[in-house]
Amino acid sequence: MGIAKDWSRLNVWDFRDELWIGNHRDFPANLTLMKMVNTDFIYASFLTEKQDDQRERARDSLGRKKKPRPFLKSTKTNIPQQAAQVAID
Repeated sequence: MGIAKDWSRLNVWDFRDELWIGNHRDFPANLTLMKMVNTDFIYASFLTEKQDDQRERARDSLGRKKKPRPFLKSTKTNIPQQAAQVAID
């Protein structure tokens, strides 16, 4: 399949062969790599399941719960293969 040059978001599970993951299977299926606008670094993004997320969700002005926010962390690299290894570890 190959990674496009102008990607903005990659699902690690879908691109595990191109990211040289190998036989790692102990990471969540919704782990993604994201290119952010104002930095050259790649960020890892992960959203936990509802029942596993212990964080208190914020409320809007009408008192409804807002959408849950994913965990974001910089991988401190701009190479997708290295970023995937950092995100899994």
